[in-house]
Amino acid sequence: MDFIYGHCREKISISALAESCEISLRQFERKFKGYFNLTPQQYIMKMRIHDA
Repeated sequence: MDFIYGHCREKISISALAESCEISLRQFERKFKGYFNLTPQQYIMKMRIHDA
C-alpha cells in the first residue's frame, strides 16, 4: 500500500500489482476488496483525492 500511496499520481497497473504479489489479478482483487472493502481502483482514487 505504500507503493500505491507513493505513486498515486502516476498510472498504476492493477495487473502489475497482482504480479508483484505473485497471485492472479482476480485473486488480488478479491483479497484487496476483502481487506479494504474497496476495489484497488477505488482505493487508488481515494488516495489521489486525499493527496490533492
